[in-house]
Parts: sequence; C-alpha cells; structure tokens
Amino acid sequence: MGIFRYEEGKGQKVKGERRKAKAFRLCPFSSFSKNLLPLTFYLLNMHIEQITPYLTHKLRRDVMYPEKKIFEMEMDEDNDGIHFGAFKDNKLVGVVSLFQNGTVFQFRKFAVDTAVQKMGIGKALLDHITNYAITNGGKLLWCNARDEAIGFYVKAGFNKTGRIFSKQGIDYEIMEKSIIHPLIQSS
Repeated sequence: MGIFRYEEGKGQKVKGERRKAKAFRLCPFSSFSKNLLPLTFYLLNMHIEQITPYLTHKLRRDVMYPEKKIFEMEMDEDNDGIHFGAFKDNKLVGVVSLFQNGTVFQFRKFAVDTAVQKMGIGKALLDHITNYAITNGGKLLWCNARDEAIGFYVKAGFNKTGRIFSKQGIDYEIMEKSIIHPLIQSS
C-alpha cells in the first residue's frame, strides 16, 4: 500500500517512499495539507457537529466508565460547555466537551467508540475543537489526560506539565498546548 496525497480532490499514490500504511495514509506535506481534514471526513464517511450534553452520556459511559450508570455521566458544568459529536455512518462514535475560561479552553470526557478507535476519529475531533478554540480567541488548550492516552496527546502537539494526580483510581497528567492563530503568530 502506498502513501496518498490530496491533490485537486484526488488521492494520488506517491512512489519511492515506503512506510507502513493503513487503509489510507495521508501525508501532510506540500501546500495541500490544509485540505486533508475534509478528505479525512470523506474517507471515514464521518462528520462532526455540536450536540447536546445528554447525547454525550451513553458513549462517555460505555468507553470511559463501563461500570457506572448513564445518569452518573452528567456533570454539573455540562450546561456551561460546548459538546461535539463525531458521527460515522450516522452513528455517534466520538464525543468531547469543551469549556472556555477567557482565552483558555479545557476539554473533558473525550471518548471514541472502541470499535472505531485508531481510525483518525479522535484526531479529527481534537483538530475540530482546536480550530473552534482558535476561532474563538483561544491561546491555550488543556486536558486531564489518562495515562494510556498521553502518547496520543503528545503526538498531537500537547506538552506534559508534570502535574500528575489520581481520581477514582485513575491516573492523570495535565497536558496543554499553546494554540495561536497562524496569522497572529506570524505577526
């Protein structure tokens, strides 16, 4: 399987480069990288939209806290957040809740259905909330990362802070990423 590049609406095989590739491997090189996210949505047959807090509860429970009841997934601050869902073939497969405090955004309860993990859905959701935060004046994005998810966040450009804690038997580290709009950053 080759490497694919998005060019004028087509995935084209790039010759002469060997890498392990899943069904489609998208290379973020050249000026076409800004167009990869829509291509990813097309290839995955998915879309992301804002949803109500209630819609996050079942998937949140199933992925993160299978031993708990769905009603226990409700957070007091749910009504203060913005909630996003990733839909694949019209089924909710990923959720994340985003909270704003000035120019600082925190995301919580990030969950992707185990049947579709490692398919780019989590990355697409993370890219979506990052862009949302940037568009809304965000300068810092952070989360409480479970130990098993730290590698995912590091790969996405988040930094470990060294602030580690445990809650309900789960170990976390606070991770953060500076997010400044490219036009502002280059000024």
